[in-house]
Amino acid sequence: ALWKLQGCVNMIRIAVSTIFTYLYCKIPYIYVQLITFMVKLYLFVIAVIAGSNLRMAHSWVERVLPFLLVIVSNCAYEGILQIHVRLWNPLGMDVNAFPVTKYLEYVWKTTHQQLRDDDSVLPNFCRLKD
Repeated sequence: ALWKLQGCVNMIRIAVSTIFTYLYCKIPYIYVQLITFMVKLYLFVIAVIAGSNLRMAHSWVERVLPFLLVIVSNCAYEGILQIHVRLWNPLGMDVNAFPVTKYLEYVWKTTHQQLRDDDSVLPNFCRLKD
């Protein structure tokens, strides 16, 4: 039973270390600012190019396509930029942030399960059989 307990503790330790590795490996802040600046500059250039093409348009298709280009590129690049910002700060206070409080509560219950008999936080393969 002791070898099984040691194996379970090792598996939990490896899982927790993997989680903490991902949590503490953040993208540098200057990189986020550089990417944000480059995306905004690109979107500005696309808007200028679309505006100059709109001035030379002769048909309704040539007038609609620049607007479509600006709308689609703006939505796509701003969406990718928002994903980039979320990856930079996964522990933020946003709705889609990593639930730190729930995770810490789970770790607390898991580590203090040995003190109580009625708690069932650990997976079945890690429970000691009587």
